[in-house]
Amino acid sequence: MKAISFPFTLDPFGKTTSTTTQEKIYQDRVLTLLSTAIGERPMRPTYGTNMGAAMFENQGKVEAAINQAVRSAIATWIPELTVEKVNVIGFLEDGQVSVELNITLPDFTTTNIQVLSTTLNPDATTTR
Repeated sequence: MKAISFPFTLDPFGKTTSTTTQEKIYQDRVLTLLSTAIGERPMRPTYGTNMGAAMFENQGKVEAAINQAVRSAIATWIPELTVEKVNVIGFLEDGQVSVELNITLPDFTTTNIQVLSTTLNPDATTTR
């Protein structure tokens, strides 16, 4: 199995970077899904998540809204994954929300993915 790495980058020879590890492929798929707003893709208007809208819920409801948005999107678009846990780690000073996902892959291994609500990349690079 081989897939284009996320975020999209080119190597020094001008070719797209790719990955062959299952864990990285699924991490990239989840990050792509979570960084896409519903309605953003013209040919797939229901692809993505409303995680951005969850940020505007009352503070007591933010965690539940994020949990529901993430679980619903993954169940719809990447059903081979099992979301074990969605943990809202905390609210940062600049308004970002840090979320950690614990996911079981198709080969029954688990992986953790940590995202920030504004960047949605584990390395804090902006995807938009």
